[in-house]
Amino acid sequence: MIVISAGKVNKIRIINNMKHLDATEEIISFLNQKKAYYKKILSLTQDQEKAIKSNNINGLNSIIKEKEGVIGNIRHLDRLNKKTQKEIFTKNEYREDIRISSLLKQLQSLITDIMNHDRKDLNILYVLISTTKTKFDNLSNMQRSQISMRTQTLYTPGYVDVVR
Repeated sequence: MIVISAGKVNKIRIINNMKHLDATEEIISFLNQKKAYYKKILSLTQDQEKAIKSNNINGLNSIIKEKEGVIGNIRHLDRLNKKTQKEIFTKNEYREDIRISSLLKQLQSLITDIMNHDRKDLNILYVLISTTKTKFDNLSNMQRSQISMRTQTLYTPGYVDVVR
């Protein structure tokens, strides 16, 4: 009877280890899918910078739409894997797994790169908008001065007072 119970205990341990391995593999699969999506976003963000610099508005719009689609895919993946996410952040055994911690670091690095590219792109856009606004203001000032010159009547000076 002791042997049987020991066998059952060992069997239970093996089953629990298999569940742990299944959960670990599920987490790794989830993180790899997220990593693939974030790599796609990084690639699109780099293309976005090229579109901004070349003043390709249509290309920029299509890149933004594609990025929104990938972000939607990430949100959908997150919704499907809420339990997996909770396990990653609540159980130390998963965070201590070398493969999982490596994937988490890679994800963090990708997200940081994306954020840096987006900040850079926003600065480029700000400069372009400021330049365009200045050109528009200058053009507007020139048009107003031309209009005022046409409508303004010229008066010859008749009397000038000099005050000492």
